[in-house]
Amino acid sequence: MAEIERVAVSFDGFEVNAYVVHAPEGEVIVDAGAEPERILGRLRGEVAAILITHGHADHIGALEEVRRETGAPVYMHPADAEPAGVAGYDPLEDGRLLELGGESFRVLHTPGHSPGSVTFVVGEDQLVGDLILPGSVGRTDIPGASWE
Repeated sequence: MAEIERVAVSFDGFEVNAYVVHAPEGEVIVDAGAEPERILGRLRGEVAAILITHGHADHIGALEEVRRETGAPVYMHPADAEPAGVAGYDPLEDGRLLELGGESFRVLHTPGHSPGSVTFVVGEDQLVGDLILPGSVGRTDIPGASWE
């Protein structure tokens, strides 16, 4: 079973969560938002993939540097990747099952905070980006977001 490590990084004065999933056969980074050196410093081995929950700047701000340093493929929903200008990614769709680093990641397309928001289900855990925040849901009053 994978161990999921939360890495709090700072983006424009806001604390944002990135995650390193220490899977049995490799690492998986979720949301390379900022402070790439802090994210990379949590790695224990080779990176199998970089997963992105949604395309807002605070979740992809360090993506290119982390990708360059690790050489790992990036997985992202096209509804967010294209508007954010992310190229060279593997497109995600609802229900896709990714086998990465010896661990299974099920993709759920969960638009609301953004059109391309996804949730990654890893065992009993769910990595939701900004879809759900403490005590509330993620913002829905921004372009592309929807309460429904």
